[in-house]
Amino acid sequence: MLDQALGTEKTAIDPQLLPILVDLAARHVSYNVKAEHYGTVGLALVTTLERTLGSHVDAQTKAAWIELWSLICTVMIPAHVQQAQAMGVEV
Repeated sequence: MLDQALGTEKTAIDPQLLPILVDLAARHVSYNVKAEHYGTVGLALVTTLERTLGSHVDAQTKAAWIELWSLICTVMIPAHVQQAQAMGVEV
């Protein structure tokens, strides 16, 4: 089902976005964000979309957003942890 929503060619982050996501993660460390917060934010994003758009968010759309957030997290969380450790702050 997810392949139908995104297409198999869309299940990777565009390499041009990688440095942007790494920078964003590093900035989030300075905002006192913790790595564990990424899951909560993803849940809030999907829940907000469902509540706001109602019936316009079908199972495929929801799956696509979850996949996108998961892909973003595969870049941002390791960068977040690395930056937090470099700064000597709680991950």
